[in-house]
Amino acid sequence: MNALEQAETKVANMEKKLAHFMNQTEKDMGMLEVENEETLTEIETLQGEFTNMKEETAKQATSLEGLDDRMGNLEVTWPSGSYCILANGDCPDGFTRDDGHIRAAYTYSDDVKYLKPAQFGDSSIQCHGPCGTRADHWLADLHITSCCK
Repeated sequence: MNALEQAETKVANMEKKLAHFMNQTEKDMGMLEVENEETLTEIETLQGEFTNMKEETAKQATSLEGLDDRMGNLEVTWPSGSYCILANGDCPDGFTRDDGHIRAAYTYSDDVKYLKPAQFGDSSIQCHGPCGTRADHWLADLHITSCCK
């Protein structure tokens, strides 16, 4: 085969390859166009859902504001009768604050089964002085502050 025939064969092979690549490129472009359309449709759907969620969130916020206003206007009513509750700050309307205490009460042991310091609003159970400073006994304080009606 002479040089001209070899060149013609190479050109023919290159044309076949080019035609194959052009065909594949057209297929790929078609697939990309379909995928692009699907993606655009999904974006539009998501944008609609996002808009709906924003609107629903705004409605819920308005509803919550209305509930806050209604809650702020509610009057707290306590059941009728005579009873006391532990105080924690000011007493509710209609209640009278009262307090009492036991100081330096002897406890059997320094074990938490017998004296466990705790705070209940304005009331407390605690050691009389620093806990565990007396080897022979422990002393406890009980302070109760209540609101009664």
